[in-house]
Amino acid sequence: AAATAAATAAATATATEAVLAKALYAVSGLLRNCRESQRAFEVGGGVVALVHTLGRVHSPKLVRKALVILTDLLAETTERAAEHPNEQEAAMEARVLASALRNSTELCAAVLQGLSMADQDTREKAVDALAGLLDAGLLHGALEPGAQREENAGFVSRASCSLSRVQKALEAFTAECDVRKSCGETHATARDLLGKLRALEM
Repeated sequence: AAATAAATAAATATATEAVLAKALYAVSGLLRNCRESQRAFEVGGGVVALVHTLGRVHSPKLVRKALVILTDLLAETTERAAEHPNEQEAAMEARVLASALRNSTELCAAVLQGLSMADQDTREKAVDALAGLLDAGLLHGALEPGAQREENAGFVSRASCSLSRVQKALEAFTAECDVRKSCGETHATARDLLGKLRALEM
């Protein structure tokens, strides 16, 4: 409940950057390796509030923190469901989280924002978030249904989240990694993601 309250506070329109930072760090501490807190967070709408926050912040530090929280939460919940396929509670937790993220175009747009930032660490966290969404089968649902058609027709809003925009952002990231040779494992993750996203087009 405390984590959900902190995420909700961060999502409010009047929250300052200082409040956002404190709320995100509080959420991170409360959720880390704590299944009970994670369950309460997911059921209480904390994931939706966190996604709203991601859509509002522009500080690389805050975007990174929010992306890490979501990526870790998704990974831990998905892993529990896979490790305990016959456990109803684990399956329910995975369904609740998937339901909150399945049609989250806000999250997709926030990840694109993270990929477009100059800060390298933020871009790497965005790649990790994309990988987590794709592995959980949620990325395709987060893409805006009409965004690709509008893009093909030449009508693209800055916030639209199409498959081709995600691909272009990843291509730019991998190209920069090729030049810098400093992206480590994230470079391989991005390349793997590109291959999987291209397969979605077929």
